[in-house]
Amino acid sequence: MDAIVAPITPLLTSAVIVVRLSGDDLSRVLDFFTIDKLEFRKAIFCKYRGSELSDDVILTYFKAPNSFTGEDVIEVSFHGNPIIVSSFLKDMYSLGIRAAEPGEFSKRAFLNGKMDLAQSEAIAELINSKSKYSIQFSYKLLSGALRSKVDYLVERVINIGSVVEAFVEFPDEDLDPGNFTELFREIDVVVKDVSDLIKSYSVINHYKNGFSVVIAGKPNVGKSSLLNYLISQERSIVSDIPGTTRDYIVEHADLDGVPIKLIDTAGIRATSEKIESAGIEKSKELINNADLVIDLFDASSFTDEDRYLIEITEGKNRLLFVNKSDLLENFPLEFDLLFSIKYNKNLDMIVPMIKSKLIPSDSDALSTGVMINERHRHLFSIFIDAMNKLKVALNRSDLDVATFEIGESLNILYEITGERYTEDILNTIFEKFCIGK
Repeated sequence: MDAIVAPITPLLTSAVIVVRLSGDDLSRVLDFFTIDKLEFRKAIFCKYRGSELSDDVILTYFKAPNSFTGEDVIEVSFHGNPIIVSSFLKDMYSLGIRAAEPGEFSKRAFLNGKMDLAQSEAIAELINSKSKYSIQFSYKLLSGALRSKVDYLVERVINIGSVVEAFVEFPDEDLDPGNFTELFREIDVVVKDVSDLIKSYSVINHYKNGFSVVIAGKPNVGKSSLLNYLISQERSIVSDIPGTTRDYIVEHADLDGVPIKLIDTAGIRATSEKIESAGIEKSKELINNADLVIDLFDASSFTDEDRYLIEITEGKNRLLFVNKSDLLENFPLEFDLLFSIKYNKNLDMIVPMIKSKLIPSDSDALSTGVMINERHRHLFSIFIDAMNKLKVALNRSDLDVATFEIGESLNILYEITGERYTEDILNTIFEKFCIGK
């Protein structure tokens, strides 16, 4: 394929910037270096003699097919000055080597059989992961976990298809229609496996994008102080004046490896002030959509506003926290945790309690789950629909339709790993990558 070039590290002032070239006839680039030939699997110290600038570099050559892309690849490590690298790129363009498109190195790795399509997608997932759990899931995907699952499903569907094909090819033979009963069991097993994958999408997606945690309560109970504690910075305005927060505030935090989207809401209370009322209505909407709601109370008082908060969060996944423990009197409510942000009392228990409300039922997914993205989820949903249509066709003894649905099911699975693809599919996936990936 034609030769392409792009930085594979950020084009920013740094210790080192690495540029990758991939494609045919890369020996022509040696005109700009003080070496006579490319040596496979050997990092060579040499000089870049450019048309404008020079630099001391490390040049490494990977011979096809033993490279990331499966093509001949050269990687050059420059001193980390973007001006030097920009000069080198101009020299490469002058040789007819073009700039790589977003994701083109990964796309070539897929096209040359170095990885399947799901593994290619995992590269971007891994780089953009926001928590250690998300990194673990992305790495499992990169290591072929989804491919193994799809290969297993393909085998099961082919086995189902072989029985159906026997009925089609040998209609006069003494084939037991009772085989359909066993086929139905096989189809149900396959559908359950795929349904479990789809269910895990929601769980694992939280580890990619963050759990939504709403801090709710009447004005002046310490919502902003709690948010500031959890993100370890003074982001919200802390004041004794009721109604200070009239809009919601969103911050992202990593709570011991769990990505959290923290939302500090407007104080929930009765008010005739229009702007504050709008903020309160938005708070209710955020509560309804939250993965976890923290109902926060003031230890020194319990009012109708507190009762109203308990009412609107009833049935939600929630924690009842009481702040200002130094002012505790006769608090008429069972709560999950009593603490004081001001006096640093029991604060070390806050994060573990939040985590326990978010992830206890997800422990199996953390150890055994296979990450899928929205493209995979969509295709697996279509796959289940095809399997259900297959059962309907078998019930009607419509073997032509059954054979068609088996073929459709296999095509869907092949599309997930990229054994069946169109140029539009590839463009949609790889155009989301950064240049250099």
